[in-house]
Amino acid sequence: MIALQQLTVAKATNEPTGDRVAELADLFKILSDKKRLAIVLHISYEGEQNVTDLCEHVQLPQPLVSHHLGRLREAGVLRTRRDGKHIYYSLHRERFEQLMSMLASRHECRPPCDRFLECMIG
Repeated sequence: MIALQQLTVAKATNEPTGDRVAELADLFKILSDKKRLAIVLHISYEGEQNVTDLCEHVQLPQPLVSHHLGRLREAGVLRTRRDGKHIYYSLHRERFEQLMSMLASRHECRPPCDRFLECMIG
């Protein structure tokens, strides 16, 4: 579906082109769901998790958490590892690094001060 590894970039500008912009929009749409984002953040902070752990954290029933995990896995956000009957989910960090490098262009203008809010409000 939305594999970040498939994103191609225009060589001259490092800017995503055509269908890639739509793929990024779909990825952000998947991450815009509060429960999915809570799952991703929890895995980011706590490391590898199984469905039972995630159900307890997000306070949702197992079928719904499994649905969210499936969407995140299809989008390339999460990886899976099987250990017997259990499946463990972890972040696909390389994909996040690729996304962040696309968002933070080498040519971006940086504010003249270190604190973002201070720069924005003067």
